[in-house]
Amino acid sequence: MTTIREDAGNTPIRGEQTPEEFATNVGTKLVYISDVFTPDFNLAVLEVTNAANTIVGLTNYKGDYSSTTIYSQSESVSYADGFNYMCKVDNTLDFQPDLYPAKWQRAEKGLMEIKDDTTPELGGALNGSGRTIYNTSIATVTGLTLSLATGNILKATLTTDSSISFTNIPSGSTDWLVEVSSGGFTITWNGAVTWDGDGVEPEWSTGTDTAYFYTTDGGTTIKGMRVRAGAV
Repeated sequence: MTTIREDAGNTPIRGEQTPEEFATNVGTKLVYISDVFTPDFNLAVLEVTNAANTIVGLTNYKGDYSSTTIYSQSESVSYADGFNYMCKVDNTLDFQPDLYPAKWQRAEKGLMEIKDDTTPELGGALNGSGRTIYNTSIATVTGLTLSLATGNILKATLTTDSSISFTNIPSGSTDWLVEVSSGGFTITWNGAVTWDGDGVEPEWSTGTDTAYFYTTDGGTTIKGMRVRAGAV
């Protein structure tokens, strides 16, 4: 059974409830229609006999629900197969849930529940803008092309004079660390790298140094600085 989590105005109702339990707890404020509509139906017909304070369960239906006079959305809403709820309440009730008084609206959990387990899930789709945040990892490379697709903490070990370059830099702004075990060998860095301060590349120790890099333009220009020298 699909459940609803709801707070009812000045008298909060905690925990998960079926629609029947919810309707009972709020008393006469809400009427639950126990019939489930499986074929197509017309919401305008339902409107005639259930004008307000009603929640109805609907499953595997299409239905006519695009009218702006009775429905809170200005366009038809696409419903996936499975159990759905629709709700209508009067704007005089103290648990008015939204800004569309006295109109039908979709009423379902969406992102309201997080499962309490080792692999929590959010209901619905989460969308956002911005770059990918890469997993932190340490990658010891034999070749000296460091890929940010493997992580943003990288390690380079030199066995001879070498050139170090970067690939798979995300667009926009990002930063990363490189542990450099130069062994006293000469490093030639990617031509996009400029060094903070006086612009002169730092002198690398014979041990392990840590360098910090960042870019604000997807790697066209890269700023670098040594943040720790001679770490073991």
